[in-house]
Amino acid sequence: MSAFDRENLVKNFGSYVGEIEGDGDNSAESFIEPIKSFLEDDLLCSRTALAAIDYIKKTHSFRDFEANIRSIIRRNFY
Repeated sequence: MSAFDRENLVKNFGSYVGEIEGDGDNSAESFIEPIKSFLEDDLLCSRTALAAIDYIKKTHSFRDFEANIRSIIRRNFY
């Protein structure tokens, strides 16, 4: 659950409750239903978690990190 969803990750792997303005004191209730849905639906929770794990493995692999950091080092230090 989140009130911020800059890259649509929350919409894909959780529940986006909408932007919260001000200090957020009045926003707690907007989280109740999304939290309850995950707590009460084991299948939804499991499917969402597995999809998120798969996304992370594909998007943030060590191989990609290593290639990117090597490129940055070559560009800036050689």
